[in-house]
Amino acid sequence: MITFNLNTKIYSKEVILKTCYALIDRMYIYLDSAPAGGIAVALKGKEKLNNSRFEKLKGEFFNELLNVTLRENVSGRNKKIVEYIVGGAITASIRGVKTKPDKGRLQEKQHLKESKELEEAVESLRRELAEF
Repeated sequence: MITFNLNTKIYSKEVILKTCYALIDRMYIYLDSAPAGGIAVALKGKEKLNNSRFEKLKGEFFNELLNVTLRENVSGRNKKIVEYIVGGAITASIRGVKTKPDKGRLQEKQHLKESKELEEAVESLRRELAEF
């Protein structure tokens, strides 16, 4: 078994739990509280392992920890874009509902405005993803 502490000021508890979940098929993972509010992690192989293999398990854990952290950051930055996409889809689905003529023109203008915002948000996402 190999043990180490994680600083919850660097890695959120949610990110740590998602990392553990991603790796539960490859190793046993034990969590406990650590000094200064951190989290103590203990990894145990599902079969008998030597010291170098334990270090490899720890490396896999930290790689996945970074992977999950990056995904959380990108997801947070793209939250508004996802909201625009969902909003656009909902608007498009209800667009066919019959309304009074004046209301219809107002809704059409609103729909065009939302469509433009959605297109700008998608283009912004494309540029951001191109940076990776």
